Amino acid sequence: MCKFGIGPRVLLGDRRSTRVPTLRHRFDNPFAAPAPAATNYWRRSTSLFVVCIVNCMMIFYSCSYYHYAIYFGERGQGPMKRKSVAQSQCPIARSVERVGDWWSILILRDALHGLTRFDQFRESLGIAPNMLTRRLTHLVSAHLLERRLYNEHPPRHEYVLTESGRDFQPVILSLLAWGNRHFAPEGASLVIVDSETGAPADPVLVDWSSGRPLTDSGFRMAAGPAAKAGLRRRYERPLSGGKATSPVQKLRRG
Repeated sequence: MCKFGIGPRVLLGDRRSTRVPTLRHRFDNPFAAPAPAATNYWRRSTSLFVVCIVNCMMIFYSCSYYHYAIYFGERGQGPMKRKSVAQSQCPIARSVERVGDWWSILILRDALHGLTRFDQFRESLGIAPNMLTRRLTHLVSAHLLERRLYNEHPPRHEYVLTESGRDFQPVILSLLAWGNRHFAPEGASLVIVDSETGAPADPVLVDWSSGRPLTDSGFRMAAGPAAKAGLRRRYERPLSGGKATSPVQKLRRG
C-alpha cells in the first residue's frame, strides 16, 4: 500500500481498480503520515487552556453567587433569606438573633479584652475586612457596640462596648469554662484566675438572693408576666414525676 492511498492493483496496471480514493482529511487515511510533534503539542495545549478557562469561569460565577447570596441574604433581600427570630417572645431567641454567629461572639470576646480598633479586631481574628465591617455594623445596630470617632483627619472610628455589650461578659466566661470542660482534651489553654492570687476560678450561675446554683433541681424556667398564650402553654405543662430535675442534676446522679 502506497502512502498516497493507491493500492497495488493501480501500481501493477490492473484496470479493474483504477480509482484513486479521495482523502478529505488526514485522519480519513490510516496510513497517512503522523502530524508533527509540534502540532500535537500546540493542539493539546490549546485544549487544556480552554478547559482551564471554562473551569475558572465556573468557579468565579459560583463564588460570586455565593457571596451575593450571603451578603443580601443577611439583609433579607437575596435568595438566601434568613429567618428572623427577633420578634419571638423567647429571650434566648432574641439574644441569638443578635449574637448568633461565631464572628459576633468572638468580636465581643475581644472587645471585653480591651480591643476597640478595626485593625485590632482584624489582626486578632484573621477575618476578611468586608466581613468584619458587616459584623461590626450588625453589633452597632444591635446596640452591643457604640461607634465613636477618635480621629478626624482622616476619619477613624473605634468600637466601644455598651451596657448590654458589657453584660455579655458572663456568657463569654461560661463559654470559656464549658469549652475547657468538654472540648479541650489536650488541657485548658485559657483559664479564669484571681487577679491577686492567681488561683483558678470556676464560674457558676447562682441565684442573687439565695446564693444557690441555678443548676439545682429547685429551679426551672417558667412563663413571665409578659408571656403570651403560646409561651405559657410551653412552660406551664404539668411536670412528670412531680419534682423538676435539671439535666445537670441528672448527670451528677448518673
